[in-house]
Formats: sequence, C-alpha cells, structure tokens
Amino acid sequence: MQHINQVVSQLKVQRDEILAVCEMFTLDVNGDQLPSDTVEFLKKIKDISTEGNISFLVAANHVLEMQQQAKKVSADGYQFDARSYIKQRFGKDPENEAKDSFVGILYNDMPVAYQLGDTRFMSIIEASTHVLRDRLTNGSSSSGCTKNAAEFGAAQERALQAIDVNFFESINWGEGEHPMLLGASTQPQKQLKSSNPKTSTSVKNSPAK
Repeated sequence: MQHINQVVSQLKVQRDEILAVCEMFTLDVNGDQLPSDTVEFLKKIKDISTEGNISFLVAANHVLEMQQQAKKVSADGYQFDARSYIKQRFGKDPENEAKDSFVGILYNDMPVAYQLGDTRFMSIIEASTHVLRDRLTNGSSSSGCTKNAAEFGAAQERALQAIDVNFFESINWGEGEHPMLLGASTQPQKQLKSSNPKTSTSVKNSPAK
C-alpha cells in the first residue's frame, strides 16, 4: 500500500487525475491508500503519457479505448477496416483529408494492401498444402524438417496405432483374422499347408500315366 500523496509526488500527477483514472479502470482504492497493483498500473499510464508527450488523462483514455476494442474483437472476431486503421494509426480520418496528402495517398493505396494480403494468404495456404502432401508422402526424412524428425516420427506412430485400434481391430471381418493383422511368420506357414497336398497329388498321378 502507498499513500496517494506519495504516488502524486512520484508520478507528478494531480490527485484528482489519479482518482479519475482509478474510477475509469475500476482500480482498487482503500481510502487514501493505493494497493501495489493500482500503483503499477498508474505508472504504466504515466510512461505512456511521457513517451507520447500527452497528458495523463489522455493517455488513460487511449488505453481504455484499446482495451474496449480488444474486448470487442474477442467477442465479435477481428475484421480489418482501412479507414479505422488509418484513423487509429495517424489520428486523421482519410475521408476528410485531401487526396494528395500523405494520409489520402495511403488510403487510396489500400486496395494494393488488400491484394498483397490476399496473395500472401493464398500463397501460405498453397505452400502449406504442398508441405503436408510432402510429409504424408515422404515422412520426416524430407528436407526442411530434420530437426523435428522425432516429433514427426512420434506423430506418425500415433496415427498408425490409431488406425490399427480404431479400424482393423474394431471390425468383425468374419472367420479368421484380416490379412493385415496376420504376422509375417504365420503367413508362410498357411501357404505351405495349402500347397503341400497339391504337390503330393501331382506326384502320385504321374506314374499311373
């Protein structure tokens, strides 16, 4: 806890301004005592004020606006708007600026920015699809993923195990086991048993002829 007069002296901000910011952000205030969390937040507002060469209350209003925008983005999803971006970035409404001004020229060039963004987005999607096909075809031995070979190998092992458990072992294939489940050592034995009688029969019939 710190007395509000100490904070006023440290930040060189008026008492009523500190109380106004505390109310604005619903910060904890215990009479004339300010908790450490409240003091730290006030110091951040003061840093923004100093760096931006703006007043303490203006800096607080900027922070509050950004917090509200962040909440709206998280609730409604992010949608880029060129006009809002320029207003926030340069503090001027491009609709009200001359077309030959810096803001006006930048605003008129925004379709190029959209095109570049769409091109980069499509390139990332296309490239990631090729990489996925390469990984599925060649595994982790292909170039560019050697440092993640262990992770790729473990993921592939989990996928194969899931296929065995969820597909081959969970389906009733009728009598006997499915060929994919037979061990390598059992297959030759079954083939030999089925082929031996045919060989012996052919030998017995040959002398009769």
